[in-house]
Amino acid sequence: MRKKQELSSETLAFLEEEMRSYPRIGFLKAVAEKRENNKSVDYYNNLEKDINNAFDELQGDLQEIVKECLWGKDRHLDWETIGAVYLGVKRRKAYEIRYQILEELALKKGMLIR
Repeated sequence: MRKKQELSSETLAFLEEEMRSYPRIGFLKAVAEKRENNKSVDYYNNLEKDINNAFDELQGDLQEIVKECLWGKDRHLDWETIGAVYLGVKRRKAYEIRYQILEELALKKGMLIR
């Protein structure tokens, strides 16, 4: 039996930063286009596509967490607070949910294989 791949804490932090950047991708692409930086435009196009695909794979309750807590009015909250306020769970469970969300993005970006 093959051992399940794990994401490092550094990789999770990077993925979370990318996921949280989603509302600004349009602006970042426009800046890159203005500077005629095609590599950056390609990067943001791919990131947007990967985030959309990952989001579509999440269950409805996880989609709501992403919309409210990563992209919406409560995007400043940490995962312990998200767990307590939105999910009614302790810190450990909140971070398991975070892992689920970010694992989906890692799969779409080709960083993990199912």
